[in-house]
Amino acid sequence: SLQEALVVWASAACAESIPAALEYLEILAGVRDEHAILRAKLLEESYKLMRTTDGFLAVLPMLYSALFGSEVRVRAAAAEAIGKLDSKSKDDLPRLVQEAVVAHLSDRYKMVHQTAVEALERSHLPVEFNEDIRQALWVLISSYHSSRDGDPFLLRCICLFVERYASDAEKAGNLMDVFVAMVAKSTVGAIENEQR
Repeated sequence: SLQEALVVWASAACAESIPAALEYLEILAGVRDEHAILRAKLLEESYKLMRTTDGFLAVLPMLYSALFGSEVRVRAAAAEAIGKLDSKSKDDLPRLVQEAVVAHLSDRYKMVHQTAVEALERSHLPVEFNEDIRQALWVLISSYHSSRDGDPFLLRCICLFVERYASDAEKAGNLMDVFVAMVAKSTVGAIENEQR
């Protein structure tokens, strides 16, 4: 808790000046692989440094690199940082970063794809990604419905799918009945899990 509080404090303080932000990034770059939790927390809070143009440009390469890193926590933290960006900064993200967020929806690790969905809930990617996002969400919905009874993440995926990616015809058709049945089954599963 102390480490996390210090990282939150340091990131907020460093956001005020580019030299301080560069020092923060230098520390982040120097964190060894065996300290992935610290690296992830530093990376997650780096969104605060991206409020200025210089800070945005300084953090972006490290953020992009982390999105494709081998450490699960670090990939999730990068997606989390993107989700926390203000709307202008999100609009300025290069296409490669946006593609990486979409790719994270298909990551096999729960921490990564769930964080990518959270980032997506707080963002609006260009419409050219809609079909890829739609397909990835459908796979997540199918997977969580069949194997994780009672997981509230299923409901989040369904809500996001219906709100942004379902067509009017799908909303008027039987897809909504399918989703209601999934939610009902998931709710029963959640109650049974609590009773155990």
